[in-house]
Formats: sequence, structure tokens, C-alpha cells
Amino acid sequence: GDSCLVVFPNGQTMLIDAGMKNFYPVLKSRLKELGVEKLDYVVFTHPHDDHAGSIWAGFLKDFPIGQVYHNGQKNPSWDKNGNGKHIEDYCREAKIPCQALGAGDEKAFGDVTMKVLWPTKEAIDTYAPLQDNSAALNCLSLVMRFDYGEHSSLFTGDLYKTYKGINDEDGELVPGLPGAEHQLVELYGKTGELDVDLLKLPHHGDPSTSNSEEFF
Repeated sequence: GDSCLVVFPNGQTMLIDAGMKNFYPVLKSRLKELGVEKLDYVVFTHPHDDHAGSIWAGFLKDFPIGQVYHNGQKNPSWDKNGNGKHIEDYCREAKIPCQALGAGDEKAFGDVTMKVLWPTKEAIDTYAPLQDNSAALNCLSLVMRFDYGEHSSLFTGDLYKTYKGINDEDGELVPGLPGAEHQLVELYGKTGELDVDLLKLPHHGDPSTSNSEEFF
């Protein structure tokens, strides 16, 4: 799975994704080893089991959490697993404030600024109807840039370089859909937003789905 702990200079903490249900005990143990007793912010880049499955193991109730951010999407396969809930439903049950983010949103955490670069409204309108396909949900992952002084970092979730494999309602491949990495380059390649000191590799570093030469 995937889970990154960010500690801001003001002492606040943010967990970006929270791994799989079966491995939640490992995550819980590691956080306690690091002295993390509460999380000011939790970000779910997208609702896939390997990034958000720990909520089924009690993650949202084991740690005091101040705020949850997510990409606003629902995973239809969670319906098939019998729970049928949105991340917002779990947050409501745990009484945690929850907010969907998208391109253009900005937040400040002390002297650290976070700017959401993706997904755009156009991307959501185009690919949200294809959520039954895992690739579509990955391509709608939150992409966030953090800046602190001269240091910058980019977190990319499971962003894909291509939408290969996405099917329409009839099971036919959808032609001509540009990859999310390509669109990021088109949007921000000349603005400097992708020029960072630290890059969290898209989709676990997988070269077959992500990490295109164009993006690098």
C-alpha cells in the first residue's frame, strides 16, 4: 500500500494515504513509534483499498484526526464489497470534518503552502463516469505541491501517464483520452509548478502505467 507522514515545521502532522486494511497494524505501530498520537490532517488521494483500506480496520477512530481531505470520488467496487460507503460517510460516522479538494485549491499549514494541481473539473467530468475502471480512479488522484521557503515537493497519488484500459459502459475501450501526466505537463510544464526538490513517484513508481519521460 501507500502512506506518507508529513511533519510541518509548526509541529502539525499530515498523513497522505493510509495503506491497506490488512497492513493497518503495521501503520499504527509505526506512527506510535514515531511519537504520533494525533493527526492534524489526513489526505486520501483516491479511494482505492491500498490507499484508504485502513479505514475499514478502525484507522479513523484510533487516532484523533482534525481534518480529512480527499478527491471527492467514490469507488463503486466498495459497493460490491458490501459497505457501499463514500469516504465522507466514514468521516461522518467518526465525526471528522471532511472536504473534497480539486485543482486550484490552496491551503496553508503554518509557513507551508499546499496547492492542489489535479484533478481539474474537466478531468472529473470526463473520467468520473468511468469509475468502475481502476485506471480512471487512479488518474483522478489528488496531486499536491508543498512549498516551504525554498523547498518544494510534489505528491502524485496513483497518477497514470495513459488512460489505457479504461472501458465505456459497453465494455469498449475509450479512444483518445489523454493521460493525466501529459495533462499536468500541458497545464504546468511552463509555469514551474512541476519543478520540485522532492517528487513522490506516481503509482508506486510503476514504469508501465506512470512516470513517463515527458513528466520527468
